[in-house]
Amino acid sequence: MYFFLSLITAATSSNAFSILSSGNEARKSNSPFIITLTFTLSDYNGVNVSCNSSSDGAIDLTRTDGTASYTFLWSTGPTSEDLSGIHAGTYTVTVTDFLGEVQTGSVTLVAPALMTVVQDSVNTASCNGGADGAAYISVTGGVPGYSYLWSDASSNEDITNVIAGAYNVTVTDVNSCPSQLHVDIFEDPFLTLQLVDTDVSCNGASTGAINLTVNGGTPNFTFNWSNGSTSEDLNGLPAATYTVTVTDANGCSESSFIVISQPSAINLSAVVADVDCNGAATGAIDLTVSGGLPNYTFIWSNGSISEDPSGLLSATYTVTVTDANGCTATTNEFVPQPPVLSLSTISTNVACNGTFTGAIDLTVTGGTSGYTYNWSNGGPLRNFEDTKLL
Repeated sequence: MYFFLSLITAATSSNAFSILSSGNEARKSNSPFIITLTFTLSDYNGVNVSCNSSSDGAIDLTRTDGTASYTFLWSTGPTSEDLSGIHAGTYTVTVTDFLGEVQTGSVTLVAPALMTVVQDSVNTASCNGGADGAAYISVTGGVPGYSYLWSDASSNEDITNVIAGAYNVTVTDVNSCPSQLHVDIFEDPFLTLQLVDTDVSCNGASTGAINLTVNGGTPNFTFNWSNGSTSEDLNGLPAATYTVTVTDANGCSESSFIVISQPSAINLSAVVADVDCNGAATGAIDLTVSGGLPNYTFIWSNGSISEDPSGLLSATYTVTVTDANGCTATTNEFVPQPPVLSLSTISTNVACNGTFTGAIDLTVTGGTSGYTYNWSNGGPLRNFEDTKLL
């Protein structure tokens, strides 16, 4: 890149002088030779310094005519003919030849605009852990012909189909000037499910329930239960294992399961004590309860509320047992009694007065076998069923 200093010259019959164009300054020269200045500037793809704040510019000054030797004085202080390692700006040089002829020239070094990388938009990863996030950027300034290097090794201007995380990109222009940007790609909160169960209260009933709470994800949600239900919460359930899959608006899904339990069935067993004598109130029932949920209450058909009633007449007794959940079980127990104890006799009279030829034939029915006898005569035969020789 070359710049020439324009000159205006004039001559008289005795003293030649030149008027040099050097901005607002005019100088008179006694030399018949006018100094011509030529500037060659550094070139970095159309600009004079490589990067906006670089100090790698240079000015190669060429002077012609005038009378050797020359001195140089630049506006920034150096006294060399050429300049290097300089930043963008306007530089003025004053050249003086051996005869004191002075020439002044100015030149401007141009820097590229400051390169800036900005984030245009970011796409959040739709599912926690999903690889569909994206970041879009744009670049201004520098010298176009950019290259890109992301922290995930991508060399594209934009990154797509990436997981959530922190990303850095370094953009380099054609002059190898860098600019960096940090980008955060977020993700939707992790989809979590909280299941709270209400167990079945009574064995075999359908009183269980499940309360489902969804956290994270992106509303709206859909629900798919293993029993075919599509509602969020379930009621009227029998005991079983239930699985649910929840899907959010982005198609992200999460599954969980819960077990609805039930108490064991109430089981009743009884040992009955028979009535001792027909018509007596000596019967009893010893009831044993298992299963359900203690504590139990008892209602017998005779009005008793004890677990084991006693002092019972012979009859059929019905009991309803209720556990702490209000579950019930019923059983019927019969309290038996022996038949009525009955005696019948056949007597044989004494054949002759004063003899022991009489007899009584006793027949016993009813009661409970294993009888004992006590006759009024108190004699040795008193424990026999039949008495003879009376």
